[in-house]
Amino acid sequence: MTKYTQHKESPLKREGTRWIVMLLGAFLYVIAINEFVVPVGLYSGGIMGLAQLIRTFLTEVLHMSFGNIEIASVIFYLINLPALFLARKVMGRLYLLKTIVAVTVMTIAMALLPSVRPPILGDDLLGSSIVGGMLGGVGIGLILRAGASLGGMEIIGVLLLYRDKGLSIGRINTVVNMVVYAIMFFVFDPHVAIYSLICGAVNSVAIDRIYSQNINMEVHIITTADIKSLEQHLMTELDRGVTHWSVVGAYSGAEQKMLYMIVNKFEVRRLRTIVNEHDPHAFVVSKSGVGINGNYARHLN
Repeated sequence: MTKYTQHKESPLKREGTRWIVMLLGAFLYVIAINEFVVPVGLYSGGIMGLAQLIRTFLTEVLHMSFGNIEIASVIFYLINLPALFLARKVMGRLYLLKTIVAVTVMTIAMALLPSVRPPILGDDLLGSSIVGGMLGGVGIGLILRAGASLGGMEIIGVLLLYRDKGLSIGRINTVVNMVVYAIMFFVFDPHVAIYSLICGAVNSVAIDRIYSQNINMEVHIITTADIKSLEQHLMTELDRGVTHWSVVGAYSGAEQKMLYMIVNKFEVRRLRTIVNEHDPHAFVVSKSGVGINGNYARHLN
């Protein structure tokens, strides 16, 4: 049987591709905010939305001028700095490094890239909120798939989850969004809050479509391959535990091995590639959305 090391993708090449995808995602997010959301007076959700509200307070209440610089991105960066500092012991070094680079690139690009005037879609608030939300969600999703993040609620959520395992990042994000949109509703025209909320909803759907890391998958692999070699490859490549036991085919009577793993949905394609390298005829069954208690690591890929 061919050794898997002969076909294994170069880690340097794979990581290089992830960096390119991450930067592409950052620029897509900048285009979404600067060219579709900001020009029509809408706001994002989460920490970016909070930064935009602070920007509005500084410019319209305190009458501070920042020229053509989108100061909300700088405020977003400053909010992220203490969170990233505290997260350095919780997150992996590579994940933290890429997140810092992604946030920095996004901040510089958003601060310097001028918004289109008049807006690309004119006064179409619904169209701008949908397109902006979709592009922004795709951008964030690509960044997450590349093994990084744009900071904000994800980093803060990780820190809070580290202190209290019973917390939910989704619930924390929902609470922050409710506060941000409530402020919009009472301070600005209700239309601003409504269309900003639509933008945020589209953004969330797009992220889920691109990045499905949090969907757990139960996988059974029935194979005649060298079990030790396959297990070692799976554990090394995916950093997941493997359980196996001997099974017998009812029709053939042949003895085989069954491997059992829990992975996230993003890791399934890599798992199937690894199994195929060892045994192209292996029988692989996967089931999504399983509930898990106990020692299971939610990887920040």
